[in-house]
Amino acid sequence: MKKEDLKYGNVVEFESGSRYIYTFDNSREEKDKRFFLRLDLVSDYQRGVILESHISSDLIGNEDGWLHKGVKIMKVYEDYTCTKVLWERKEIVVPKITEDEKKIIGLLPAKYDEWYIARDKSGELYIYKNKPAKCHLGYLSDEFDGVKPFTLYNQYFDCIKFEDEHVFRLIELYRGKALVRDNE
Repeated sequence: MKKEDLKYGNVVEFESGSRYIYTFDNSREEKDKRFFLRLDLVSDYQRGVILESHISSDLIGNEDGWLHKGVKIMKVYEDYTCTKVLWERKEIVVPKITEDEKKIIGLLPAKYDEWYIARDKSGELYIYKNKPAKCHLGYLSDEFDGVKPFTLYNQYFDCIKFEDEHVFRLIELYRGKALVRDNE
């Protein structure tokens, strides 16, 4: 979710669990004035009316997303009742690879950094230029030339299993952290 998608009255929740009401209407002219009212410090009356005299502006924005004193937004709720979740951050945990597996990835030409790695049901490893779709026996790619057997390394990458919920890029395994994934 982008900051432009927030609407007047939405509630954001940070990693710490603290919640703030967004009190800026994106349709107004003052796009540089984005205010948040701490939800747990106001009465029910103020939550419904949102008085500007009680607004605090301790939310910081940057290109990487919204941060509150260095903490990520984890959820966005429709309104102060916090009953309907509009958006929730999905943290993807990248499997930890061994130093030998890191060396294998490091020896590949740079063009393969963005390729995905997956293991089929029989235990064979493949790399894919585009994100593959899981089927009952393995993975399918939308490009015939975009699939390479990686079977020479089947005894490595034990952390990559057919049962995994996500497929990972080689560079993600090498760095140990997921890249930003919109709409995946």
